[in-house]
Amino acid sequence: MSTPIHALLLSDFKEAIIREPLIVTPETTVMEAIMEMSKAHSHCDTSKVIDQQRTKFILNSRSSCVLVLEVEKVVGIMTERDVVRLSVEQQSLENLMMRQVMVNPVITMRESQFTDIFSAINLIQQYKIRHLPILDEQDHLVGLVTHETLQNITRPIDLLQLRLVREVMVREVVCAGLTASMLDIAQQMTLYKVSSVIIIKSSSIQSSSQNAVVSELFNNAPLNSKEKEDSKRIHPSVSEAETLTIPVGIVTERDLVQFKALDLNLEQYSVSRLMSTPIFSVQSDESLWAVQKLMQQHFIHRVVVTGEEGKLLGIVTQTSILQALNPLELYKLAEVLEAKVERLEAEKVALLQRRTQELESEIAQRIILEDSLRRATKKLEQLSQTDDLTKISNRRRFDQILQQEWKRMQREQLPISLIFFDVDYFKDYNDFYGHPRGDECLVKLAQATQRVVHRSTDLVARYGGEEFVILLPNTDETGAICIAKRLQQEIAALAIPHQQSKISEVVTVSIGISTIVPIEQLQSQSDAQSPKILVTQADESLYTAKSQGRNSYVVYSEI
Repeated sequence: MSTPIHALLLSDFKEAIIREPLIVTPETTVMEAIMEMSKAHSHCDTSKVIDQQRTKFILNSRSSCVLVLEVEKVVGIMTERDVVRLSVEQQSLENLMMRQVMVNPVITMRESQFTDIFSAINLIQQYKIRHLPILDEQDHLVGLVTHETLQNITRPIDLLQLRLVREVMVREVVCAGLTASMLDIAQQMTLYKVSSVIIIKSSSIQSSSQNAVVSELFNNAPLNSKEKEDSKRIHPSVSEAETLTIPVGIVTERDLVQFKALDLNLEQYSVSRLMSTPIFSVQSDESLWAVQKLMQQHFIHRVVVTGEEGKLLGIVTQTSILQALNPLELYKLAEVLEAKVERLEAEKVALLQRRTQELESEIAQRIILEDSLRRATKKLEQLSQTDDLTKISNRRRFDQILQQEWKRMQREQLPISLIFFDVDYFKDYNDFYGHPRGDECLVKLAQATQRVVHRSTDLVARYGGEEFVILLPNTDETGAICIAKRLQQEIAALAIPHQQSKISEVVTVSIGISTIVPIEQLQSQSDAQSPKILVTQADESLYTAKSQGRNSYVVYSEI
């Protein structure tokens, strides 16, 4: 029996942590690290027959990267994708040190912050990574979370049964022909930043001129920039010309790691000799639950989507499945589940006369399910209206409240003010201090902004990037200026160092202020569009403040 959707929030998600990841030092050679990854993948403890499937799953996850530790701290990482990139560069890896090639800094998460599966999924999607080291409070390594381990603990979720392959599959697939060399495959993986290349054969009745892009892709002839972009996907003209693109095999980053560990010359081997075959496929109208079971049964990380006569339509990966667990997607599906519950309730009424005793039991279960759904929906709604980083309201919430307050001020004929500000030279800050420090800076600014407003109707929100807004209903221009000055004082008190700023040694902000009393004469468009006037004026004021030297505020009425 499947677990209801709220169990995703309460499940034992710490099972996703691999407690003994592969570890090397900065002085380890790259070839030694690759050998460790290869050995971890090929090793299997057959003595533990009871949990043999889980053992193989953990070994597959462990072998996908190595972590670099120095003085018990994580200082770098090398993944299968990095190995492919190094293979393309054709460097000698025997004397190359991990310190020279490792990725640094490493995105990590404290174990105390790993309170639900969404926290890890959001971080992985935010930074576009596939490996997330977990640390304790002393920054010592606890373990590793990957796409594979997160996907594994979502197995019983009803959600996967409700999503179809065509909703999440990737339609732009990197392909190569049977004559390509393994070095060609590695180059394509590096060029397009993908974890696999699908090996295809084709049959076509179109003219040679129409088939130029396809033939160059299959024969691995040099491509110009335009053709490279076209070769990245199944070209639309190919479909129109009745070309059948049939997948016959696959080569993954993990395969290339194994070949590199064997010290094979990739240029001398064709994919027809080393590709994985047969290739596993699904139809576009199948559920993600079917994909999940297929991946677990065969210990694979991706399946191709095929149509009539086996034609290649797309690919589904573990990333695709994790995307289905995005909080906004869950919020939409929660509404679907509520509608399903209502339909089932109607069916119960029809069966009431015949099955009174059975329905009493079902009603009790339904009440529990509805309560769980309400709680899940409420939490998901909060997640969808809150900025992940700063924990203040997001752009979506701001747009909703702006519409609401605009109409209220219009009815009462009262002023509404908007303060629009962003961080001066924030890109330079990020480039110099790094994105983690940049994130910390934004969090501090959000907290400082919240301290300058005290009314329940006032709203502080992150508008996007380093831009923030303060919405002040029933506030005139003088009141908005007072709030802007208070904001400058709060931020100055933070004294966040900013060595790259051209105007100050600490972080500063530029502020734009707009105040309007909504009246009928201002509404040249519909009610829903009128608040754009307030945003546009505040944005223009902000632009003026930046053009006049930054670290100041400008009122729209004074422009």
